[in-house]
Amino acid sequence: SSIITAGGTAQAGAPTTETNIYDILSDSWSPSSATLPPFTIFPASVVVGSEMFAIGGAASGGAFKTTKVLNPGQTSWDLRTPMTYARQGACAAVEGTKIYVY
Repeated sequence: SSIITAGGTAQAGAPTTETNIYDILSDSWSPSSATLPPFTIFPASVVVGSEMFAIGGAASGGAFKTTKVLNPGQTSWDLRTPMTYARQGACAAVEGTKIYVY
């Protein structure tokens, strides 16, 4: 099992594209080559099956309506159908294979 962090802010407070993976069994963090472009803070994130979704978020230019997905072992995030409206700081929940962003 693992924990994945994607985007957010770096120590200086600037948005980051980093994706990091925490391996629970080895108790260690490692960087992933899958960066979350563009710099993204406050995305809603959920896992459906083996895919991690980063939905919306923001950067200095404002909020995003993008939907990005990362599969285990991938080296990049794939774009999916964007939301109708841009959102930052939203929450997301999963029921079956449906994702709810609110």
